Amino acid sequence: MHRSGNDFTYIHNLKKGKHAFKFIVDDEWRFAPDQPTVADVEGRINNFIDVSDFDAYVGDDQFLLKRDKSVANDLYARDVPDLDEYTKDPPPLP
Repeated sequence: MHRSGNDFTYIHNLKKGKHAFKFIVDDEWRFAPDQPTVADVEGRINNFIDVSDFDAYVGDDQFLLKRDKSVANDLYARDVPDLDEYTKDPPPLP
């Protein structure tokens, strides 16, 4: 693990699927209560991550083409405010 301010990071390549994990803090196994959890067969609580649908970017053009197609199907709009919206006085304070 690497410390960055108050946070710690650890990078590990996981195979696609579902993974349970815990942390060792002060020589005790602990889970992070602010992350998703799952109980194992013995009832112990573990953190949980699902990377079944994760597609890693490996620098190939097909990844970018697939990503661009999904972005192209999304709708984007741009509302241009009227000029008088910029020239009005601000509303009075209560």
